[in-house]
Parts: sequence; structure tokens; C-alpha cells
Amino acid sequence: MPAATVTFSGIGALQASAARVTTYFQVTNAACLAMLPPDLRTSVDLAFLATEAEFDVLSFYTKPINRVTYLNYPAPAQLPVALRLTSVFTDLGNGNGVFLLNYTIDPTQCTDPGLVTAIRRTVAEVIRWRYPQLKRDVQVKQRSAPSGTSVSGSTTWIDFDQLPPGWNRWLRLWDTRENAWGV
Repeated sequence: MPAATVTFSGIGALQASAARVTTYFQVTNAACLAMLPPDLRTSVDLAFLATEAEFDVLSFYTKPINRVTYLNYPAPAQLPVALRLTSVFTDLGNGNGVFLLNYTIDPTQCTDPGLVTAIRRTVAEVIRWRYPQLKRDVQVKQRSAPSGTSVSGSTTWIDFDQLPPGWNRWLRLWDTRENAWGV
């Protein structure tokens, strides 16, 4: 039986062939580690959490380029530098784009240090959110044992959210996705 192949869609072009690799949040970078609590900095799960968190954060801002309304109209001849479409999204070469202003696939090529810091802060926030969940069943809110009137116990399930409330607050200044309410 041939080995299964994994194909990532969307943000997958950012990742190394079949393995996800962090680019902005480096687990060996002192500045990145300083954004985390001390007990988490030495966790054996940190590399896994960082990779998954960065992937999910960037996936949130990735969408098919041909579905963006303002890209389907001819651009005016003289666009101000701030409105040039090349700075609005980064084409991943697979029909998708990351819609963060001045985003580059390689963080060393990014000319906006504020964006780099914002991505790192966002990834650190998601890591802090997910770390305590590694050891428990995050789907279960409450379980009750059988009682005198009940043959079986009951389980109350919570809505599962991979991202903490307000997780993208640092990236709002760079978000160039279309608003759902306007054209």
C-alpha cells in the first residue's frame, strides 16, 4: 500500500512540503519566548503548539483571490501607493492570498516590524489559550453521575473554539479582507 500523501490547501503554500513549519513565531527566539509564561517556554509541547497556532492564525486571513470583489474590477490608472493591490495581499501562487497588509512569506523580508510583532503576539495568545487544554477534554463542560432517578449520567458539551476571545486584536490594523457588509 503506498504511503498517504498530505495536501494542504490555502495556507499550505506557506508550509514546507508535508510538514507545517513556523516562520514568524520561532520557539528558539528570545523575543518570541518572552511573550509566553515561564512554564510554557520550556514545555515539550511548545513547538507543536506554535506550529499549529501560526498555521491557524494565518489561515484565518487566507482566502481565494478570485472571490475578492475589489480585485474583479479594473483598477484606476493612478493608484496611491497605500492602495496598490500588491500590498493588500500576498499571493501564495496557488490561487489563494494572505490578506494582511505588507505580509511576506519570509518574515526576514517583511519591511513592517509592527506586523511581525503583531503576528508573534497573536500566535503567543493562541498558544497560551491552547496549552492548558492539552491535558483535558475541552469539549466537556459538565458531567453528572447516575443518581437515584437517573440510570445514566448526563454530559453537557461546550462549543469548541480553537481561538480565544479577542485573539486577533493585534492584527486588526493589517487586516485587508473585504467587509462582509460592503463592496
